[in-house]
Amino acid sequence: MKKTGRQLDKEIASALHSRNHARKRKPKSPLEIQTARLEALQERMADADPAWRDTDLAEIEKWISVDADLSDREWLQTAQDQLLDENILPEHAGAPPPNVYRWNDVFISTYRMNLDEGMSRADAIDSARQNAFDVIKLTAREREMINTNPDLYKDRE
Repeated sequence: MKKTGRQLDKEIASALHSRNHARKRKPKSPLEIQTARLEALQERMADADPAWRDTDLAEIEKWISVDADLSDREWLQTAQDQLLDENILPEHAGAPPPNVYRWNDVFISTYRMNLDEGMSRADAIDSARQNAFDVIKLTAREREMINTNPDLYKDRE
């Protein structure tokens, strides 16, 4: 039996209505909103200093006090201004200090150079570690943060 135009329109409207209902998203919880904002703030700060990517979101949150009722854009700007006004550095929010980054850079570049010269992996690591300690002086706290596993370094080539 053929359907009338009215019946077909009704079926199409019904199908579209049910499809639109399925697309509706559950509203984000306040925790999800705050986490997304902190991640955006972390990325915004990382544009100026990549060390911000190594920070802890909970540590960043401790340094800011921003009204949650603001729009995302206003919240981000206010939070960023607070971090900059208070001269908060990435290491204040959980990132390693600059000396650790420098040590890691010397270590991995020496390691790669040693491999290129034909050293075994173990010898290259030992030599790179020694060279990095000779070039960069670290405190006891900083020594706990260094990275001596070449597999954990991203290739920058």
